[in-house]
Amino acid sequence: VLEVKMSNIETTHKISSSIMRKLAISAWSHPKDPSIYGQLELCVDPMIAYLHRYNETASTIITPLHFSAKVLGYCLEKVPELNQVLIRNTLYQRKYVHLFFPVHLKSNGKVNLSGVSVQNVPEKSLAALASDLHNQTVLLKQHNHREINRIHGIYKWCPSIFLKGLTAIIDFFIYKLNINPSRLGVPQDLFGSMLVSSIGAFGLKEGYIPLYPFSRCPISVGVGAVFVRNDLDDDGRVEKKSYMNLNFTIDHRYLDGYQLAKAEKLLSKIFKNPNDYAFIFE
Repeated sequence: VLEVKMSNIETTHKISSSIMRKLAISAWSHPKDPSIYGQLELCVDPMIAYLHRYNETASTIITPLHFSAKVLGYCLEKVPELNQVLIRNTLYQRKYVHLFFPVHLKSNGKVNLSGVSVQNVPEKSLAALASDLHNQTVLLKQHNHREINRIHGIYKWCPSIFLKGLTAIIDFFIYKLNINPSRLGVPQDLFGSMLVSSIGAFGLKEGYIPLYPFSRCPISVGVGAVFVRNDLDDDGRVEKKSYMNLNFTIDHRYLDGYQLAKAEKLLSKIFKNPNDYAFIFE
């Protein structure tokens, strides 16, 4: 028997908001703009060494993007305050951790921006995450991703004058009423908990991804390019070290510095000693 889920975003329970959280929710509507910007510079020599060994047996090449996404997904699971959704001006705890990855599409000399969602990231191995992302990206670029194609088709043929109204109607049903749109052939909870973009693919070390109001996604992360810098070791000698920036854009209606600091401590520990957290990658 095929079970049809009623909710677009599945939640576990309603969250009792603090006074500050209620004030933040009432003071802002969808991002206009409650964005917090932050950059985390990480020494990634341990990550590079770990990926070198991991890729010796991996069927899909694992990149810093995959590694970062897996670590971010783990942090969302362990710091659930980061994995919430705003429905009718009330915060709810998300049941799952899904990550959205933007994908650039080229066709007839034109560039379009779309994306795919990797579901249940903490439950996937690093290799499975990379494989899922690769397979979905291939389908999307070959125009064979049925659910994303349905969205593209709706917006392609809708006259521009009606686009804002159409988006408002979709937003009302899938977010304010939280109705699952999958029965219409549209992806359920497409944007998920966090957006992760490989700005390093363009050679950028720093870049901040805007919050997309329609997505209900409170955190966007730009994974920068790896760069080498000369540092001094404890004995005052010059040594080369590899670094990478994670560039965060965060919706202040959802989060404060306290929750972010908890996640930062865990994330930094994993990047510093990935071997100690090998269980999350397997």
